[in-house]
Amino acid sequence: MSSTQSSTNTKSAFFKAGCLFILCFFAPTLLSAQPISIGHSSATFIDETRNNREIPVEIYYPADIAGEDVDVSADCFPVLCFGHGFLMTSAAYENIWEILVPEGYIMIFVDSETGFNVSHENYGLDLAFALDELVGLSLLFGGQFEDRICGKNIVMGHSMGGGASVLAINNSNNINGYIGLAPAETTPSAVNAAFSAFVPSLIFSGTSDGVTPPGDHHIPIYNGFNSICKTIINITGGAHCFYANEDLLCDLGEGTASTGITVTRAEQQAIMNDYVIPWLEFVNEETAFATIESELLIDDRITYETS
Repeated sequence: MSSTQSSTNTKSAFFKAGCLFILCFFAPTLLSAQPISIGHSSATFIDETRNNREIPVEIYYPADIAGEDVDVSADCFPVLCFGHGFLMTSAAYENIWEILVPEGYIMIFVDSETGFNVSHENYGLDLAFALDELVGLSLLFGGQFEDRICGKNIVMGHSMGGGASVLAINNSNNINGYIGLAPAETTPSAVNAAFSAFVPSLIFSGTSDGVTPPGDHHIPIYNGFNSICKTIINITGGAHCFYANEDLLCDLGEGTASTGITVTRAEQQAIMNDYVIPWLEFVNEETAFATIESELLIDDRITYETS
């Protein structure tokens, strides 16, 4: 072997050893940067103050490994409590939890009032109770969610669930913000309830929504909010059902009620995601709103109004 070959092989050995050392040294950092997985648990909460009313919920949360009833990631997270639309269930909103849970949010979907004969009032109370109950579990020693909930919690809903979420605000001390996806007027009135709601609010309205026409539902609810910061985003040519995945009954209703839809479901969900994620960051860090507003100003897919 020549002296030149020996020197080259020696340098190569040192290089490989150095790379191995660097890889081992930084391995914990590399592992901690892995994407958040989604854990899932089903539960039934019991509201003793309403004749032991049963409230079925589906909970999706950040986890180190995906699966049923796996451990919550070793951190603490805000809660998003979600209300479904009329004749819908949490299953229709997989697109939402798949986006928001990896962003660091626990999502609880309340699956009561899923039939034809619904009570908006009870559903609003269910949403408030479910959020309070889950927040309470963070104080339960040895429980799945012990010390895993912190930050500002949001009530969020689509259509009927969007209106019922307004009703929930006045029934919980744990609600710090509101997101409505085509929120519907309810009985009792979500519009009237909004006057007593002082939390930051974000409402999405499709201009071609014939199921809950904006002038009768979304806009009056927006105008009713007494919050110091409220925004309504009008999606040009947007639909009623496109915030969710395909849902037979919702889509059938939309087919007979809505005209002039010019966006696809994927496009409408992309618009929603573009603003929901930074808005949630804004709720926890108010200076972030300037970034949202700068995007709103140049977005030709929407029009908007903000207080």
